[in-house]
Amino acid sequence: MQRFWSKVDVKDEDHCWVWKNKCQAYYPQFWYEGKMILTHRMAYALHYDRMDLIENKSNDYHKNNNNFSCVLHSCDNPKCCNPHHLFLGTNKDNILDKVNKNRSQRMRGSINGNSKLTKDQVLCIRNEYVPRKNGGLAYFAKKYGISTTQVHDIIQNKTWKHI
Repeated sequence: MQRFWSKVDVKDEDHCWVWKNKCQAYYPQFWYEGKMILTHRMAYALHYDRMDLIENKSNDYHKNNNNFSCVLHSCDNPKCCNPHHLFLGTNKDNILDKVNKNRSQRMRGSINGNSKLTKDQVLCIRNEYVPRKNGGLAYFAKKYGISTTQVHDIIQNKTWKHI
């Protein structure tokens, strides 16, 4: 415990307690009993006496105990170890937190390597499509080399929502 906290710049509850050692990854890690543990997870486990979060860090644990398998940051600072900035959540909570804070790097639109369309082509489909006229969905599917389902999803704003 002392070895861990000696590597953290502990301040008051409001400020981030930053991990002082070098980081090999985006989230710093700490060597504990033969395993690399994320430092924020270790800080939470030590402070709230939840060593079960560390000791059961196997794949089976995550499969069987998905209720609270993640330790999340309220401060969004990956180097922060302040237990008052940390909270338990599910993997779903973690993903929603990332999306809600605009930290997800979704490759939308034509910058996605799998995209067959450009923004202008999507706008053309939406502007020119008239139900049951001009060949309908099949016309645009053939014109742009995509499926009729993809054309339908573009028109219904199920895909390319950002445009």
